[in-house]
Amino acid sequence: TSKDFTDLAGLDAAMAAKVDALLAKGYMEGKTDTTFDITGNMTRAEAAKLVAKIFGLTVGTETTSSFKDVDGTDASQAWAIPFIEAAKKAGIIDGMTDTTFAPKDNVTLGQLATLLVKGFGKGSDVKTTTPWYQGYLDVAKAAGIDLGTDGAKLATRADLVVGSYAADLAVQASKTASVSDVKAVGAKKFEVTFNRAVDTAKA
Repeated sequence: TSKDFTDLAGLDAAMAAKVDALLAKGYMEGKTDTTFDITGNMTRAEAAKLVAKIFGLTVGTETTSSFKDVDGTDASQAWAIPFIEAAKKAGIIDGMTDTTFAPKDNVTLGQLATLLVKGFGKGSDVKTTTPWYQGYLDVAKAAGIDLGTDGAKLATRADLVVGSYAADLAVQASKTASVSDVKAVGAKKFEVTFNRAVDTAKA
């Protein structure tokens, strides 16, 4: 729990509760056994793992990446390959180019908003804006995930806690959405349409 990390002593109760929730589900981990580094940054490789877990993606056992700069022989990167590939296949995360991923680069707030919006399948709701990330920030905020207005700013682990916690609430809400329409298709078949609740989920 948050109490196991010495650098979280004195953390406000609301933030501590969110950290505890994410730790309990295995969505986030400490930087060490005793430090969480809440003011530090998260890499793109770590972000891929986070979204794969939040959105329940099927994670394989790949040992070779589709990106040439993710080295499967380097233990500091190899662990991330299945998560990166899962997020890529799901259309949630892209490379920095067609062949490079930049796994050790830090995540910006705009990139974090993009990951969450795409994870919800709301990418088509994003309007073309200048700067490019504003549209993703707007859609994320409408879904109850307010990441501010400066998408170029590096996301701290505190930002990731807040964003991930809100995203997890929205995902759980969508899983318990009501059945909005049931139509008989045949004697033993039914067409079921689920009404997703992502837009109304709030942190």
